[in-house]
Amino acid sequence: MDFRRVHGDEDDRAHRCPECDSWVRICEGSAAGKDVDTPDPQTSPARNAGEPWDGGLSG
Repeated sequence: MDFRRVHGDEDDRAHRCPECDSWVRICEGSAAGKDVDTPDPQTSPARNAGEPWDGGLSG
């Protein structure tokens, strides 16, 4: 699958990718350059409350 062809704009240009955005937003159109309602992880990293996960074990 070519990410740009599937998720990008009409010129096959991706404006966002899975490394900088969530898959929910990408599927809503952020990779195609569309404004979407889901909060941006770059500007709202702890949007689900609490601190962002640091990679440690939970518990």
